[in-house]
Amino acid sequence: MKIYMHQRPNKCYRNTDYYMVEKFRKLGELFPDLEFYYPHSRWYGMLGNLIDRWNVLVVRTMRLVNRNLSFLRFSPLERRTLSGEYQSGKFDMIFMRGGEYVDIRKRYADRRTIVFWEALFIDPEHTDGGHWAANKEHWELDVKLLKERSADERTVINLRSDYSIALARRMFPEAKATFVNLFFPIDNRQERMASATIEHKHLSLKPEHPIHFLICGEEAERKGLQHLMAAFRRLRHKYRNRVELTVVSRQAVRLFPDISREEGVNYRGALPHEQVLEEFRRAHAYVMPSRYETFGLSYVEGLAHGCVVIARDFEPQREMLDYGRSGLLVNPFSVDDIYAAMSRVVEMNNRERLDWAMRGYEKFLRAYSFETVSRQWYDVFHEIGMRSKENK
Repeated sequence: MKIYMHQRPNKCYRNTDYYMVEKFRKLGELFPDLEFYYPHSRWYGMLGNLIDRWNVLVVRTMRLVNRNLSFLRFSPLERRTLSGEYQSGKFDMIFMRGGEYVDIRKRYADRRTIVFWEALFIDPEHTDGGHWAANKEHWELDVKLLKERSADERTVINLRSDYSIALARRMFPEAKATFVNLFFPIDNRQERMASATIEHKHLSLKPEHPIHFLICGEEAERKGLQHLMAAFRRLRHKYRNRVELTVVSRQAVRLFPDISREEGVNYRGALPHEQVLEEFRRAHAYVMPSRYETFGLSYVEGLAHGCVVIARDFEPQREMLDYGRSGLLVNPFSVDDIYAAMSRVVEMNNRERLDWAMRGYEKFLRAYSFETVSRQWYDVFHEIGMRSKENK
């Protein structure tokens, strides 16, 4: 099956496109009958980086002037290459994400070609407790795009959660597109902890040793660091040296300039990925009371490393944590709620804490492990390939 990836595999700018490309390369290695083709793949090296930098500059300019200068999103040479590479092959599917869907089949594709679209569709009322004024414009655009795309029976839309699928079907009952729920195909086989290591982490904890809480996230304000710090200060006042908090976030110093001198706080700034994983291995609980979160990959990292996960009590995090059976859910706007959940973790004995950690770990293996997720992606792609051959 030939899949055209409408993604730019940037080398100089590691954005979501870059990581999606890396993930699908792993998927292609696992299933050789899936062949992925990328735009301007011949341009790796100096010229490719120059073109990537052009795109980054254009995006930033668009943000500054608040204009949709879509004609500048690709350089003329890259635009021709996108078209040329598509027309030179007989692809079974186009994979894409973002807002360029309306143009893609007109510009590059046979109208019968199936488009697989990665989307986010979460009602802001359910993501930030009603404080959604800043997200209203984004939500209205999501509604407009999804309405257009769901009317096309040759479109498969990955909404990543059962909640989002139910919402889309309720809002667009006449939809002809196929909705699917597929997690990111992240190769976490080498990163996750073994169950025996998780047991040792929790059962070996002695009364005089601190319980380690962890939060990771570049956008510290959106990740709820203000309320978390307020809750932790109360926790530290009550339990003293029994609790510690590690903060991995470059932007945390903007909110708390003296965070490195906070009692019980281990401020780590920005870390390479491997060092972030080390912090997960040390942590007994992962807490991120985000004000707004479409999914939250770091919650999954917490599950994979045997942490008791404390997440925001909104969709799709409820779905992720089995509605409170695989982790603790809190109101991210309530310091009292966050404090109560963290206190609950501290008051657990080692066996209780391990039981919570293992329920989360089992949810990870069941829903988010690379073996499970890659097979789900393969099955969906294989079905799309069969449909594509029937259409042509």
